[in-house]
Amino acid sequence: MGKIRTIYFSYFRAISHYEYLKEFATLLNATAYADVKTAVTALLPEFTAAVAAEEALVNRMRKSDLTAPIAATDARVDRCLTGMLSAIISAQHHFTPAVAAAAESLHNRFLAFGNIREKDYEAESASVNLLIADLNSTEYSAKAALVGLAPWIAELTAAEGAFEALMRQRYAETALKPQGTVADARHRSEAAYRPIVERIDAAAVMSETPAVFETFITNLNAIIDYFNEHAPHRVRKNLSAAGRTVIEPIPTQHYTGEPITPAPVVYYREDDVAAAVVRLEMGRDFDVTYKNNDKVGMAQLTIHGKGAYKGKVLTTFSIENVV
Repeated sequence: MGKIRTIYFSYFRAISHYEYLKEFATLLNATAYADVKTAVTALLPEFTAAVAAEEALVNRMRKSDLTAPIAATDARVDRCLTGMLSAIISAQHHFTPAVAAAAESLHNRFLAFGNIREKDYEAESASVNLLIADLNSTEYSAKAALVGLAPWIAELTAAEGAFEALMRQRYAETALKPQGTVADARHRSEAAYRPIVERIDAAAVMSETPAVFETFITNLNAIIDYFNEHAPHRVRKNLSAAGRTVIEPIPTQHYTGEPITPAPVVYYREDDVAAAVVRLEMGRDFDVTYKNNDKVGMAQLTIHGKGAYKGKVLTTFSIENVV
């Protein structure tokens, strides 16, 4: 039986942090998991009180005086997304095949994000940042230029930057702290959450209803994976930024007839100082996908930022027959 995965609380913005805890509480209170809840009953009063205190502060954030300016800036982002998508859809009918093909590829990428404009502020912001990174990436930048999206990308980047600046002001408002700070509330909630998770993992091993615990843990891990990867985070470091990501060369791999999946060694340069380089952890800071890695030749490896990191970078490695 698997264990409950780590949730990277430190990466989350205030609302995302609270929303995960509410998702956890909702799952724990489901009738189907009564045995799981029973195992941690003694720990729940502190957890419930901590989450309620955090909820009160988050609700005060939502009622900020910055609500109207934020809504107006969000509308600017939405207008830009609408215009950009319209331009892409129109270009799919372009008389030049290369332009039409580029537009189709870009349209498919847009569709992968779902309806960005209908997402809540933080989810939309996260999607917009990923979209901008994609449109500036090696894979899509030439296509975007061919379709004529450069002005749209510039406007979307500026609008999103203005939106994030307003959101930072909201988080910094001192008027929101009469009952304590959001940081204090977060720490209290996390301190109450961790013993519950540890108790569930321990109880699962000894339980007379292991299937119930296994299903609970599986479903909770799916929620954790989603929040770690997709929930709006604090300012995330962009792996796609020029000169920031360093990947050690991957040695030549021997062909085996099966997909070859070497684990890359990845570093992130925090600034231009040589010493300010941190090694990233696969699974926590990035995930990896492969292409053409099941045959002799040149394979492609893509590093996708997660957690505190966003964006993606590509590298290659060689697969050769063993002589």
